[in-house]
Amino acid sequence: MPVPRKNFLYLTTALLLTAIVFSSSLRNGWSGYDDHIYIENNPLIRDISAAGLLEMVKTTEVNGSYSPLSLYTFGLNYRLGKLDPGAYHLTNCILHLANTGLCFWFILLLTGSRQGAFFISMIFGIHPMHVEAVAWISSRKDLLFTFFTLAGLILYLRLPGKLGQRAVWTGIAIFILYFLSLNSKSTAISFPVVLIGLELFRGEKLSGKKLLLILPLVFMSVIYGGIAIAAQREGLGMESVSDQDIFMNLIFAIISISHYILSFFIPALLSVVHPFPTGTEDLTWFQYSALVFLAAFIYLIFRYARKDRKILASLLIFIVTISPALQIMRFGISMIGERFTYLPYIGLALALYFPVEKFNKNGLSPVRSKTIALAASAFILILSVLSFQRFETWRNGETLWTDVIDKYPDFYYSYACRGNFYFEKEMDAAALADFGNALKLNPGFAESHNNRALIYIRQGNLSLALSDLDRAIALDPEFPGGWNNRGQIHMNQKDYMKAVEDFTSSIFLNASQGQVWHDRGICYLEMGLSRQALGDLEEAVRINPENPNFRFDLGQIYKYDTTLPPPHATRHPQNRPRKTTLPRP
Repeated sequence: MPVPRKNFLYLTTALLLTAIVFSSSLRNGWSGYDDHIYIENNPLIRDISAAGLLEMVKTTEVNGSYSPLSLYTFGLNYRLGKLDPGAYHLTNCILHLANTGLCFWFILLLTGSRQGAFFISMIFGIHPMHVEAVAWISSRKDLLFTFFTLAGLILYLRLPGKLGQRAVWTGIAIFILYFLSLNSKSTAISFPVVLIGLELFRGEKLSGKKLLLILPLVFMSVIYGGIAIAAQREGLGMESVSDQDIFMNLIFAIISISHYILSFFIPALLSVVHPFPTGTEDLTWFQYSALVFLAAFIYLIFRYARKDRKILASLLIFIVTISPALQIMRFGISMIGERFTYLPYIGLALALYFPVEKFNKNGLSPVRSKTIALAASAFILILSVLSFQRFETWRNGETLWTDVIDKYPDFYYSYACRGNFYFEKEMDAAALADFGNALKLNPGFAESHNNRALIYIRQGNLSLALSDLDRAIALDPEFPGGWNNRGQIHMNQKDYMKAVEDFTSSIFLNASQGQVWHDRGICYLEMGLSRQALGDLEEAVRINPENPNFRFDLGQIYKYDTTLPPPHATRHPQNRPRKTTLPRP
């Protein structure tokens, strides 16, 4: 058994190096990529009471994802630091360090090798492909589900051999950890298969006791897998199986897994988005290289490791944990997500460690042993430098999306997102240029029509703004922002009837917008419909109780109509939120 003091030294070194590399993220701001949906504009995280937590659990999806526990951690951050991005980044870094420590412990229990635990936890801790999971605040889901998954795997490895009180309580703890993992991110559904992979790794047969533990976990995986698919369909419009080109999705899956494997060794062409290719001409040099590398990788496994139980089990863990990200059922705009390698790379690193360990056991000369140690140290150093540099790309929305534009200059979405950043900074000329480029590449992108209209509104050019908003609504009638912003123009022009119609359409699509309830209430008040105004203003305050303007206007309404009932008496069931899909700005 390894000496605990030496284990502590290895673990401390791994954590210290990881902290040094990843501490640069603490200076970063918001990314401009879904942070506004999950955090900045999300009313759910404003309430962390028991009722607020229940509302998070009841909310079927936010941006195509069901992750109530992740939302709750954002709520805790909001309670402590409001919208200071530094506090959110600090939480992500702490979770990453905790996961690095759990990775060390897990590998140590599994292999008994402190050197192996150190090397694999270092790869996990400082790999550039893992920067996205930490630097992107909205990727808290990946950090949380990995934390609970690794904790569950550690408990499973320590599960007593005999069925007794300790085994029962350990099984219950594993079940609870898996439940928390699933409520952090549905990608955790692979957990039961990973447990089977561990049994294969250890060369043990599944006992009845372990099957009794795994079968309920499989049942939970099926349930949460269904919840995940429903959330993707509702939030991101994922098509049904009959409407998808499964053959092409399989081709994309092969390209993706080859990209993930090659990026483990050569983390080049890093990007927050890797758009789906429309043909072979759209494949990058890196993806062509990855396909060749995948073929060579499969050959080497078949040639030298097909009878090595530990290597095959490690590869099984890698494939099973990466499989939910391969998009056999396509969703979203990106074929590859670097954050998806966060947990799977443990399996891949484990598979690659054993050939090295076997060479050492066969008795390498001191010179060759030092050469291997030097090569491993150089690899870790290179990864550390690349990760440190990668955090600079995540500094803000401008640096992040400029990086994507440099790598995929014909991808419309990156121009739209950088335009959003410029819009928020009131850099109107740059924002108009980016929205124009986005619409040139994709004229049917409703959000860029909507966001360009906001600039025209700010510049006072309402005719151009109305033209863009009319186009946005025609392209995507289910985009609440188009209706809301057009309603704002009608409201400013004192055409309150049209404004109410547009605000009502926006509320029907997304009832969690406090500002829209408020503005419709003001329109009702201007039309002399004080009771309807009171109901809308109460709903606005309920959604965002911290907004002083909402509370002030609610109080002022009684000066206009002294016959109104007391607060809350006008709230009707139809004023309750029906849907919490939060649109992009």
